[in-house]
Amino acid sequence: MKFEMDIDSESRTSEMPPNVAILLNDAQPADWMEAIIAVKNDVIGSDREKMQSLQYGLVPRLLQWVEDEDINAELRTEAAIVLGSLAKGNTSIVIQLVQEKTVPILLKSLTNLSLR
Repeated sequence: MKFEMDIDSESRTSEMPPNVAILLNDAQPADWMEAIIAVKNDVIGSDREKMQSLQYGLVPRLLQWVEDEDINAELRTEAAIVLGSLAKGNTSIVIQLVQEKTVPILLKSLTNLSLR
């Protein structure tokens, strides 16, 4: 069974949000914390913003940070919070998160005491 993501035409044609671009840019680690907090605030309560985050490939980056013990614990925690907010989205969003193996990665990371 194939599931289609329910992205409106404006989301498909819009430019990548600046904060998402910062989070996906390896050359801007000094800006990641401010950007992830902005993204967190954007996605809370907004399926449209959640879908955009998925569309632009933010989930793999967030999962990478959650797993990486060398990443600042505060950034790892914010990444987990954003993933949790994404998981409260509509069915299409949840299906995409499951397909990206979000659940096992988060469960594994929860057993790591350095993620607070």
